[in-house]
Amino acid sequence: MEREKGFTLMEVIIAMAILSVGLLAIGYMQITAIDTNSTGNRITEGTTLAQDKLEELITYRMTHDDLRESENPHKDETHPGYTIVWYVYDNPTNPADGKQITNAKQIVMTCQWLDRGRQKQTELRCIKPDL
Repeated sequence: MEREKGFTLMEVIIAMAILSVGLLAIGYMQITAIDTNSTGNRITEGTTLAQDKLEELITYRMTHDDLRESENPHKDETHPGYTIVWYVYDNPTNPADGKQITNAKQIVMTCQWLDRGRQKQTELRCIKPDL
């Protein structure tokens, strides 16, 4: 028996256990990467939708219905799964010095969506001067 070479059953079982643990870790890592990538895509899409709407509002005249403070909150639900909400404030206050900015509007844009049953959102702010 001393001349026979090979693995014992116990060595094979231990090697398979170590291999199984490694493969399970790799599988879990792959699932986590896919989930994180999906979340990142939703954040990117929400931010892009909010930015597109904000850029659209910036092109409007100051008297446009979508830029009236009296109509707050404004909503855009044309993108399935996302709700864009924005508030408009006339003559906002400058946060740096506390003084009022005349002939301007502040737009606070929020894009909201559900991610695994939890509400997520991204927010953008802009000052639109009346030039």
